[in-house]
Amino acid sequence: MYLLKPFPVLSSLKVRLIFASGMFVFSLLFLLLFIPFNITEWIVYTSPFKALQIPGLAVIVGVIFFISQLLQYFLFRGVVLRNIHLFVSLLLDIVFISIPLSVLYSIPANSFWIEFKETLAIVTPLAVLSYLLGVILMVLWNNHNSKQELSEGYVKNIKELIGG
Repeated sequence: MYLLKPFPVLSSLKVRLIFASGMFVFSLLFLLLFIPFNITEWIVYTSPFKALQIPGLAVIVGVIFFISQLLQYFLFRGVVLRNIHLFVSLLLDIVFISIPLSVLYSIPANSFWIEFKETLAIVTPLAVLSYLLGVILMVLWNNHNSKQELSEGYVKNIKELIGG
């Protein structure tokens, strides 16, 4: 089963922090460049950060990504990571990003559940896209490093065979 296959790419703290940094930068650039879901209309009335509406939103998301990756590192430190861990991590990040955003950017007349549902609908595609891009880049980087180590090993073996 695919979900039970090992996924060792995010096993070190350094890689997790790079992953979180990449997701933060991607989220910030995506929100600033594309302004999805007409998000400026949503946050202009409700933003606690009137001067920095979209960057403030991205900073909140970035902090949650960093905290999430730190917690996951300490929770899964001795465990072989599998694809299911990454999927659960994505779901938890979506929920834990949506909760504070639905509280901070809520309209007082609406109930929490209405705000949470609307925020969840906005956060989910951005989080999935961030994770997807981050995981693809991490896997490509890992494969590049593995190939480089293999080629260095082949060169070393050939030099030993030649006697050089």
